[in-house]
Amino acid sequence: MSSARVSVSVETWRDISSPDVASAVIERVLAEGEGFAFDRMGHEEPLKRRFRPEDAATLWAENTSTRDSLEVGWFIAEKKTQPHGSMMAHWQRKPRGLWLNWISLWADEEYFRTAEKIQRVLDLMAELSHFVGSGYGLGHHDAERKAKGWVDEILPGGRKAKTTITLKSQEGLIDLWWANLFGPPYVDLFGEERIQNCPAREVRKIGAKAYLVLTAPTPFDWSLQEARELQERAKRHLGLEAFFDRDNPSRKPSAPVWPPE
Repeated sequence: MSSARVSVSVETWRDISSPDVASAVIERVLAEGEGFAFDRMGHEEPLKRRFRPEDAATLWAENTSTRDSLEVGWFIAEKKTQPHGSMMAHWQRKPRGLWLNWISLWADEEYFRTAEKIQRVLDLMAELSHFVGSGYGLGHHDAERKAKGWVDEILPGGRKAKTTITLKSQEGLIDLWWANLFGPPYVDLFGEERIQNCPAREVRKIGAKAYLVLTAPTPFDWSLQEARELQERAKRHLGLEAFFDRDNPSRKPSAPVWPPE
C-alpha cells in the first residue's frame, strides 16, 4: 500500500451544503469509476457507515455542530482498498465568511502514473469548480505539500522549529503548486491577460474568469529544477506581493476580494 497521495481541491464562497449540490458532486466523482468506488462514508474517521449514494447527499447536508452559533458540515467518503480514492467536503453556513467551503479528493500516487489519469483528475477538478463556483483550487503530491506548507520558525533561545503556514486562500497564496485553479477573485486580482501570459507548463481557460495553471507535466515533477524555476518565474510574473513571504512571514500578502464584486 502506498502512503503517498496526490490531491486536488476546490474552494468557494458559495453555499455547498444543499443535497442538490452534494448529489451533483457525488455523481460526478463516482463517474470516475473503480478508483473512487467508495465503500464507507461518515462525518469523522474512522468511517463506519456503508457508502450508499442515495444516503450520501443527506449525510453531506447535515449540520454537525452542537452550538447554536455555528452551522458546519463534514462529509467523508473513502475506498478501503487500492487506490484508496477518497473525498472530503466541508461547508460552513454560520457564521459566513470565516472559512471558505471546499471539496478535496485524493488517491494513492500510483493511481496517477499515467497521462490519462492525470488528465482525468484535472478535468474533474475543472468540472467540480463549475459545480460550486470555485474561487481557488490546487493540486499537489504529498511531498510538495510537505515542502511548501511549512516554514522555519525561530523559537526563544534561538532554536528552530517547523510550523505550518495557516494562510487562508481568501488572505493570499502560500505558493504555486503543480496545479493551480484561479477563479474570479484571483482573476480580478491578477488580471486575465497576466494569467493568460503566465510562464507555465500550460495555462488552460476552463470558464468565465477561471483558469487552470500547471507548473509541471505531472504531480511527480514539481521538484525538478526546471519546474521550480518555472514556479518562481510565474510568481514574479503574477506578483510576489500575492504570495506568502518565507523571509518575512509576518508580511500579509495582497488579498483578493471574497466574494468578488
